[in-house]
Amino acid sequence: MFRYYRTLIEKGYMPYLTISRVMQGPKLDREILECCYGSDAVGKSLLGKQDAFIRGEEIWFQDFLEDVKKNGDAKKKLAEWCSWRGSDVVLRQILLQLIQNNASFIPADVSAVCADKVQALADEGDPFGLYVLGCILEEGIWRTRDLGKAWDCYVEATRRSSNKDLTNLFYRDFCVNGHLSMARLPEAAKMALISMAIRHPEFPGRNPSFVFDVTEDLSTLVKWDKLGVLLYLIGRVYEDGIGIQPDKKKAMDCYSQGRTYAPCSERWEKLQAEFAPPDQKEE
Repeated sequence: MFRYYRTLIEKGYMPYLTISRVMQGPKLDREILECCYGSDAVGKSLLGKQDAFIRGEEIWFQDFLEDVKKNGDAKKKLAEWCSWRGSDVVLRQILLQLIQNNASFIPADVSAVCADKVQALADEGDPFGLYVLGCILEEGIWRTRDLGKAWDCYVEATRRSSNKDLTNLFYRDFCVNGHLSMARLPEAAKMALISMAIRHPEFPGRNPSFVFDVTEDLSTLVKWDKLGVLLYLIGRVYEDGIGIQPDKKKAMDCYSQGRTYAPCSERWEKLQAEFAPPDQKEE
């Protein structure tokens, strides 16, 4: 069901959706289901707590761990929860555990099953699965850290996701001490690529030209939404000259637009000091 509605969106069959409605969050899942099947049918099939789970209003991972603890067989239980809630919801919760606390409280048998599930979805070419696997490999949680493979996962997630994909997921903002934020899948994969290129100047497979290409894609997004984290990442690409010649004037323009975001403000002040006339510079 969840794959079905996402396919509809990617094919453009949901023209009534607008950016403002998308940004409202979990309520959107129910609205799309009602659009596909009618409100009466959805109301009868999604009841009580199950309805809340599907719309993402409850964090169910602790319930899942309790289920495994009581009944065993983590692989079987994860398959049951996937069939009930859909693999996107499961991936979102796995990603949340990775970002919030590095999955430190998850037992080894459950960790192995979760990692295998993510790997299986990534092997199928699922863009969300590829993104989560990239996070796992980049941070070295559940798998040996491998920046080259993490990069490949993000690249493939970028190529396989559509700009019409409305999948919301968690994004770790390394610019603000790993702060947890939400982003759509297409933007999150591109932001992860740029962030890797900034934080890791060298690793196998790093492709500066591709970084600049996805930066250009994100530049169209900030024309209508001055998101600080996006402006910071774009500014750093220009400032550091990733895939292009360094252009600190363009970097400053990005930082200036996003100065309510602390990292943008810090970089703007740094460059402003560099460009200030000699008699105005601090001793």
